[in-house]
Amino acid sequence: MVKKNRKPQFFKFFLPGVNDERLMIPLAFLKHMEGRRSGSASLIGPSGNIWHVDLIENNRGAFLQNGWAEFARDHYVCAGYCLVFRYEGNLQFTVTIFDESACEKEDAVRAKTSHDSASYKNEKKMETPALTSKCKLEKCIKKKCQSAGQRHFYEKTVRSTNLHTEKMLHELKSSCFKENKAMVKLKKKQVFRHYKGSCVSQRRPVTKEEIDRAYADAMFFTSENPRGVIVMRKAYCYFGFYLQLPKSFPLSAMMRATKTIILYDPSGKPWETKFLYIKDRGAGAFSAGWKAFAVGNNLEEHDVCVFEVIKSNEIHVHIFRVVDEITPRLCA
Repeated sequence: MVKKNRKPQFFKFFLPGVNDERLMIPLAFLKHMEGRRSGSASLIGPSGNIWHVDLIENNRGAFLQNGWAEFARDHYVCAGYCLVFRYEGNLQFTVTIFDESACEKEDAVRAKTSHDSASYKNEKKMETPALTSKCKLEKCIKKKCQSAGQRHFYEKTVRSTNLHTEKMLHELKSSCFKENKAMVKLKKKQVFRHYKGSCVSQRRPVTKEEIDRAYADAMFFTSENPRGVIVMRKAYCYFGFYLQLPKSFPLSAMMRATKTIILYDPSGKPWETKFLYIKDRGAGAFSAGWKAFAVGNNLEEHDVCVFEVIKSNEIHVHIFRVVDEITPRLCA
C-alpha cells in the first residue's frame, strides 16, 4: 500500500561533459511538480544549506541550471556519483549524494554555498570600473557573434580558457564584426597558437550519444586493482596539461607522496609523469610529463581514461575514445 504522504524522488548519475552546467529532470517526473516547469527552484544539500537555481524549460525538457554548476562544485561531485532528488513541493528539492562506494558522501554534510544572494550582490557592487567595462565588452561581443560558428568561437576560446586579456578581446571583436566563418575558424587556430604549447583539435564534431557511449564503456571496465575514472577536459588535453585527480581517485594505493610515476598507455609504452600530492587538500595531480602522454596518445575532450594502479609508481591507462578514428591535432 502506497503512503499518501510519500514524496516523489528521482535519481541522476553525474556525467562530466553532459550535466556540468545543467541537469535535466526526467520527463516522467514532471507530473509530480504541480504543473510548474519553470521558475526559481531550491536545492537543499546534505548540510541543510540551500542553493538557488533556475528551472528552465525548452523543447527538450526541463533543466536545473544557473546555479546547478555551483551546487555540483561546492559538493565536489565527480564522475559516476549518484544524486537522489526528493521533491518537497514548491520547486524545492532535497538532494542526497552517493559516491563511487555506493554510500552517502560523508563530507557533503560540510558543504557551504559559494555564492548566496547577499554576497553575490556585494561582489557586484565591489567590481572595479575596469572589470565592469571588460565584462560589458565581452557581453557585447557575444551578442554581436550571431552565427553559430562565431558564438562557438567565443565560448570555446574565451570562456573555457579564461584568456581575458585586452588583446584577446580585440581579436575577438575583429573576428565577430569583420570576418566570415572561414576566417573565424582560421582565427581560432591562430589564437591557440598564440599561447605556446597549446593544441587545437581536428576531430569531427561528436554527438551526445557518442560521449555517453565512451563513458558507459569506461564504467563497465573491471579489475581487481584500484582504479580511477577521469573524463578528459580541454585543460587536460589541449592546453595547460595539468590533470587534477578527483578525491575519489585511489591515492592511498599511490602512497600519498609526490613522486615520478610511470604511465603505461594501451600499447604498453611507458611515459614518465610527475605526480604531485597536495597534502592540505588530500588530492593529487599529474603535471610534468602528462602533456607528452596526452599528446602522444592523442587524447581528446570527452575521451575517458581509466587509471588502473598496478603498483604505487605504475599505472596502466585504458583509453575509451568518443571517436575511434584518430585525427592528429595541431599543436604549437
